[in-house]
Amino acid sequence: MTEPVVFEPVIMKDVWDCGVSCIAMLTGTSWQDVRKQIRFKRPEGLSVHEVKRICKALGHPLVARKDVHTEDIGMLVLDRLSDPARPNGDHEGHYVMFFNGSIYNPAQNEVWTSPEAYTAKGRWTVVGILKRREERE
Repeated sequence: MTEPVVFEPVIMKDVWDCGVSCIAMLTGTSWQDVRKQIRFKRPEGLSVHEVKRICKALGHPLVARKDVHTEDIGMLVLDRLSDPARPNGDHEGHYVMFFNGSIYNPAQNEVWTSPEAYTAKGRWTVVGILKRREERE
């Protein structure tokens, strides 16, 4: 199995660094070394494409999946409306670590044992999961 058995929680150190923190946890790489790999950072953070490119450069290629299973370990890709009163308005994204049915949120240094409660509280929609590529994939 290529997923980490244990990961050290990495708290966000800057606004929009949820992707950097989650990459560090998923790959076992320091936050600083992940930051060095960034080529393009949008004002609102890292795109899924950039996350995948960084992980590949660190030697841990990822695969994106829409379906999330309780036993999965990876980065959840989340999305929500910036302003719920404007349904056609801007969206914002967030990455959190997902492991065995629980969520670690690097923005608040919190572990949630109910992903449903976390996503409901934050009005998040799960877009999918980024997992480390298995040897057979």
